[in-house]
Amino acid sequence: MPKKERNMILDQYIYTLDSTHNDLNIVLLHNPDGLEFLLQRLRATKQSITTPTLFLAGHTHGGMVNLPYLRKIGLMASRTAFTRYKGWYWPEGKYAETGNWKLYVSTGMGNSPGFDFRMNADPEVVLFTF
Repeated sequence: MPKKERNMILDQYIYTLDSTHNDLNIVLLHNPDGLEFLLQRLRATKQSITTPTLFLAGHTHGGMVNLPYLRKIGLMASRTAFTRYKGWYWPEGKYAETGNWKLYVSTGMGNSPGFDFRMNADPEVVLFTF
């Protein structure tokens, strides 16, 4: 997708997240890398998410091979470019000023086709209660 078109879509998402009158927004992402584009756009435009927002993602299967030196191989197999592969993430480091959001990446229940095993990346079903 051309960068100009992607930025227009991201600007619309940012507007939608901030203009709702909800107590909490919940956004479902297949791949946690999708959040990276939104965070980069927030930084570039010096905006932030003001409404509390929970992003839920999966796709990574917890890295599948969750051992310090082999984790990159598992993340390559699940085609994720960033290190968000399981658990909780929130604004910190270069994204500290991006607003009021949290991301949970579930390891899920399945495996990738052709890569039918997990090592130190237990499957999970997550229940959130509010």
